[in-house]
Amino acid sequence: MTDIDSVLNALENRTRREIIKRLIFGEGYPLQLSKELKISQQAIMKHLYILEKNNIVRFKGTEKSDLGPNRKIYSLEDSFMLIVSLAPYFFDIKKKNINFHENIEIKNDNLIEELKKVENEIEDLENKLIEKMKLKNAIMEKIDEIISDQFKSSLEREIFYAYLSTWDENYVSDEIGLPPNIVKGIVERIINEYI
Repeated sequence: MTDIDSVLNALENRTRREIIKRLIFGEGYPLQLSKELKISQQAIMKHLYILEKNNIVRFKGTEKSDLGPNRKIYSLEDSFMLIVSLAPYFFDIKKKNINFHENIEIKNDNLIEELKKVENEIEDLENKLIEKMKLKNAIMEKIDEIISDQFKSSLEREIFYAYLSTWDENYVSDEIGLPPNIVKGIVERIINEYI
């Protein structure tokens, strides 16, 4: 299972996502999470185990409780962006790790205004990304229109479109199980003859 597969597997469950939402603001322990989510402590422990196994949360240790046994404390382990893009001619999932340990200087004394500004900038970047995806799709439609009848086999089509999504002949070679020189030859022939 790849790192992305592990993350998707861990995040597919709504309860695990709710646990993560509570841990983004600080540490938590199973009984507290059980009360907040209104599910059994045993179920919470199973979900925490899966999240921990996939490096999303971590067990930090125990603390004393006035109400009974020591509490097991959990916190977030990893910080990342998971980007899923799905469109005609395009499907991609990327995990981008985020290092929050860098020292970043905050320039504005008004933290609320600075936060709003950053949120707006993030939204602008997301909208620009959507516009670029639309452009990419239009280009891919045009390429497909030009060459759709030119492939000698469905394998050639698979090789060519895998190459366009990775730009890496060696990766395509490994994925499809053909020698790199054959993959390169197919890609070059299609580009030189038709595009």
